[in-house]
Amino acid sequence: MVLLIFESIGTPELMMIGLAALIFLGPRRLPEFARKAGKMMADFRATTNEFKETWEREVNFEEETKALRFDEIENEVVERQKANEHLLAPAEPEIREIGADEIPAAIQEQEAVPVSSHTRSTDPNDKRNWL
Repeated sequence: MVLLIFESIGTPELMMIGLAALIFLGPRRLPEFARKAGKMMADFRATTNEFKETWEREVNFEEETKALRFDEIENEVVERQKANEHLLAPAEPEIREIGADEIPAAIQEQEAVPVSSHTRSTDPNDKRNWL
């Protein structure tokens, strides 16, 4: 309601209020009163900003609490696991014999890797020997 009054006040109205304050308060007390009014407005703004920040923090906290309902999340995960259980179960591997003609030519031509190439080197700066 106070904000609506300030929006409707124009320059002529402010001049009338200033003139009335000058008449009633006098030139000596007017600066003191203006400083006090300014401090009150600054305190009012700080209080309203603090209230607004607290309100937003509480609203965000409630939204986060709703988003992080652990019981519901755990139940949902269990339900999904039960629903997808048939998809997660590994299929039995099929073992069958194949003939030499079914093996690709590239695999047949490949030479076996010698076992000695897999041994670790004795170089202390080799990264494989660090652990």
